[in-house]
Amino acid sequence: MQSDKIASPAERSQAPTAKKGSKKATTKKAPVAESNAEIDKTTAQKEAVKAPKKAPAKKTATKAATKAATKTKTATATKVAAKKTTKSTTTSKAAGKLKIRFEIFFSTKFGEALLISGAHPALGAEATIDAPVMQYINDQKWAINLELDKPSIKDGQLSYTYLLRYDDGALTLSAPYQLNIPTGATSITVRDSWNAPGFENNALLTDAQQAFAIEAGTKKVASSPKKKFNHRFIIKAPALEAGKAICLIGQDPQLGGWDPAKAVLLENQANGNWQVDLSLKLSEENTAYKYGIYDLATSQLESYETGENRILQTDNAGSALLIQQDGFIRTN
Repeated sequence: MQSDKIASPAERSQAPTAKKGSKKATTKKAPVAESNAEIDKTTAQKEAVKAPKKAPAKKTATKAATKAATKTKTATATKVAAKKTTKSTTTSKAAGKLKIRFEIFFSTKFGEALLISGAHPALGAEATIDAPVMQYINDQKWAINLELDKPSIKDGQLSYTYLLRYDDGALTLSAPYQLNIPTGATSITVRDSWNAPGFENNALLTDAQQAFAIEAGTKKVASSPKKKFNHRFIIKAPALEAGKAICLIGQDPQLGGWDPAKAVLLENQANGNWQVDLSLKLSEENTAYKYGIYDLATSQLESYETGENRILQTDNAGSALLIQQDGFIRTN
């Protein structure tokens, strides 16, 4: 008995048809899938083509970023430049100029003139032929105004001499002077007394005498604290005895009013000079004063210097500081 089932004619007739129909359906659907794929590909290509259009936005952003960076860099550069300018201005102001007026009390005759000479270029650089001629003020006084660059003043010191030129051109030199310029000074008037090279007191300004003067006064005369001042008095006393000091006394109340108990002590500068810095508002145009010998042991004015009273004249030049260099103390 045959076990395999034999399909009926109806079944046999339908099978091929279903197979054929299936084939046909498959054949018809393939183009649709292919078409969809092509559409997707075309869409992707179109989108890819469209994508670059967004680049300008990125480019614009880049430009904005570059502009911002440039602006920041410019602002920074401006600040740095401003800072440098400020620093330069401050440095320049600190360096600055020094207005200085030299006055020398010396009697001259008609046809004579006074010059000032020194190592500084403004003083002729030690060449007497280039030494500037001072201005005649009166029979007893000559003066000159100079403006110097502070950096050109080595160690804050100026060394100089005065020259007396006779009517025949011959020259006589004074003894050398040295000016110590206070830090921060902007305008100074310097008043000198003529110091002849042959003056015997100049011979006393030796290292031995300086050491003697230091021992005589420095240990017992304490330095006063730094303060604002508009007058500086300087006097030489190289042969001062041990235990003695130099004092200043004058008619103005700020100078003691001639009261010995109110005499103003000077400080030993360890070079034969005695010095005091004072802030004065003088009531008189001409103020009389003298130096004296002060006994440190008894704290009393021992004696006045000899000769006539010295006269402190008002500084009509209007300098911030008047330096009165009075030469040597008169002891005989």
